[in-house]
Amino acid sequence: MSCKYNNCEHCGYKPECEIYKENAELKKKAENLQKYLDTQNCYRECAETWLKLTEAKKLIKELLRAVESSYSVLSWQRPPIKAEAEQFISEVENSSCQGNLDN
Repeated sequence: MSCKYNNCEHCGYKPECEIYKENAELKKKAENLQKYLDTQNCYRECAETWLKLTEAKKLIKELLRAVESSYSVLSWQRPPIKAEAEQFISEVENSSCQGNLDN
């Protein structure tokens, strides 16, 4: 049953009113589009962060090589930055962001 007056105010905004149905459908589509855009923004931000972390990881590896080549001492005498750098690299590689990008 549709509103013969094509005026929801006349129908009291009842669900059987065609304009009410159209408005509800448009509202749902708008909500879904907003969710999609929010998700895409999240993926974009995540990808940008992932790229920055990957570049940082490469730089740290290069710095580690330079530090190690300048030290000719036993492994237990290496500077503590090596362990910190390796931990950072491990965290980047295991980042939840990478998992989000795979989806």
